[in-house]
Amino acid sequence: MKRIFFIYRTVNKVNNKKYYGKHSTYDMDDGYIGSGTILCRSIKKYSKDSFRRDILMFFDSESDLNKYEMLFINESLVSKDDVYNIAIGGQGGHLGPLWYEKHKQAVNDKEYKFNMSIKTSGINNGFFNKAHSDTVKYNLSKLNTGTQRPSENYDYHREHFNGAGNPFHGKHHSEKTKNILSQKQSKAIFIDDIEYKSTKEASEKLSIATSTINYRLKSKNFSNYKYL
Repeated sequence: MKRIFFIYRTVNKVNNKKYYGKHSTYDMDDGYIGSGTILCRSIKKYSKDSFRRDILMFFDSESDLNKYEMLFINESLVSKDDVYNIAIGGQGGHLGPLWYEKHKQAVNDKEYKFNMSIKTSGINNGFFNKAHSDTVKYNLSKLNTGTQRPSENYDYHREHFNGAGNPFHGKHHSEKTKNILSQKQSKAIFIDDIEYKSTKEASEKLSIATSTINYRLKSKNFSNYKYL
């Protein structure tokens, strides 16, 4: 079966907002409509049935697809108010200034605030009409009594766990441990249908911390991050 490469547009049929992306698949009916951060939030709000996917252009190879994505999904397109995208083509999951601005707008949106208020108020609140038992209250009181402020915690850790105070001070990983760590970091992964030889390579090319990439690989919320 031949692999299919294309640029698509996902349209919210309720408010006509759009998301642009690339996709490769063996099945044109795979149901994929995108995995953008703000798009996924909107799908959760309106339901997947409120969206449709339009195919804009097909390509003969993944290389051609990637090149066109970088030209087509540009800053001019991403900066539009009716577009869900938060990163230009080729940046993968890198969240830059445009994401910050769009996220800030979404959070400050009156409809968003109203919906969140409804979801967490009254009977919709998981703790509605409940109260902590005396035992729980007592344990919480004990936990909070004498609790150090963040700055005090920081000073304590800096004093006791730096240099000779660090349990690993003066020690080194064995060759076996180094090989295990190296194998973990060199495992090939896919991000937005692009293959990277390792999390380190993906981190360097996308300007995303390896810890963030590892988290997204394990998380169910980032279907566009997966191991080969």
